Amino acid sequence: MSHRLIVRDLRPSDVDSLCSLLVSSFEREYAEQGLDVWGFRSHYRLLAWLNLLLRPLRLEFFKVSVAVTDDAAARVLGTLASLRAGPRAWYQGFGAVSPETRGQGVYKRLIRRTLEDVAARGGAIGGGEIRVDNHGAMRPYRDTFGTRVLPVQKLYLIEPGRVA
Repeated sequence: MSHRLIVRDLRPSDVDSLCSLLVSSFEREYAEQGLDVWGFRSHYRLLAWLNLLLRPLRLEFFKVSVAVTDDAAARVLGTLASLRAGPRAWYQGFGAVSPETRGQGVYKRLIRRTLEDVAARGGAIGGGEIRVDNHGAMRPYRDTFGTRVLPVQKLYLIEPGRVA
């Protein structure tokens, strides 16, 4: 990276760059699910505005943090969301790092920033879900934060009305 990296809250002006990052990171997954990330632009913009307004009141419910370059373009190179899962619990998820910056500590900085923010808001519990084969994403939780990685568990869902 030729520019310095800044980790901060999502701003409305970041939304197009965020959508580009998500498309480049999850193109196959979104295609399999039939999702058009560009269709979510207005939702991300609304979240950015809501968090700008709600942050001073400590009322955020779904926060998106971004790692951006410090140049005029402020290109989004990584993202991680935090959402309230309970009174003092937050869920960390929906993370992505641009393919060309993987392995350069972007995700680790995002995790650190979001967990510090959760703690500053009175959060006592933070959690997330990471694929078991994604060692790069698990390492910062385990090594930097001393967390314990839970064993893989399976969850089975049944359609409503199918329970005997």
